[in-house]
Amino acid sequence: MTDSELHQRLCKKDTKAMTILMEKYTSPIHMLISRILAGVGTAQDTEECCSDVFVTAWEQAGRYNANRAPLKTWLLMIARYRALDRRKTLLKQSNLNAADVELETLPDGADTPELHLIHAEERSSVLHALEELKPLDKELVYRRYFLFEPVNKMAKELGLTRQAADNRLWRARKMLREHISENLKEEAADFE
Repeated sequence: MTDSELHQRLCKKDTKAMTILMEKYTSPIHMLISRILAGVGTAQDTEECCSDVFVTAWEQAGRYNANRAPLKTWLLMIARYRALDRRKTLLKQSNLNAADVELETLPDGADTPELHLIHAEERSSVLHALEELKPLDKELVYRRYFLFEPVNKMAKELGLTRQAADNRLWRARKMLREHISENLKEEAADFE
């Protein structure tokens, strides 16, 4: 069953489609959530967060837009935000702050001011900014900052040198910063 057919059936609340969705995407979702919750959450937290992703997909299937991203990407973005929210909650509950617990999945240099800016902005603004990127740059940003893949691995798989991948990521971050900054200025002007 294609993702398009799967999505159509989910919109009709077909429970068999949900079962297929879970069989198809539990592994990458679980892996991403485990990476984000590493050092903070338990296996039970990971399982609950994974379940939350599928509940959200079930409830919001009608909001998915295939023109914006593949179904897998949509699910992984839901997973990422759910896991980051859970991580924040767990840190508060344990009276730790983010500086006390390292995010093991972020390679050196990934915890940049640019990434913090992206996290601080509304999700819709970031998604809109990502749509402005060239397809290759969008894939690099998504794989690097949403799936936490190493630059060397991405460069090799995409037929780029490490330097070319780094340069494209730098330019993409710069464009995202500028786009988000423009949006913030527009929003501030609306309130004046």
